Amino acid sequence: MHHGGIGTVARALAAGTPQLVLPIAYDQLDNADRVERLGAGEWIRARRAGSRRIARALSRLTGPAVQERCRALAAEFGRGDGLDVAADRVEEFARRSAVSTRLSAGSAPGS
Repeated sequence: MHHGGIGTVARALAAGTPQLVLPIAYDQLDNADRVERLGAGEWIRARRAGSRRIARALSRLTGPAVQERCRALAAEFGRGDGLDVAADRVEEFARRSAVSTRLSAGSAPGS
């Protein structure tokens, strides 16, 4: 159970830990929504987080389906170096942009 900061979300995903997010401000609500859409947890508005609601959510999050989903997501974190992956994607984008620019220039009238 945490506030939904991106660092906390990322570490919990990497650890394969189900998350109950109680967002307060900034990007936390968006992060909480993403955790839920991934199937890695749930979220409750912090001001509505009574003990019964929290207990019910934690009970759901300790079920085998959520546990398995979190393990599967955690396995994705071990694939490659994040900086290398990011650099590869930037380079691929640059290559595609250059090709697209050349094609556009070649199809202009008078070329």
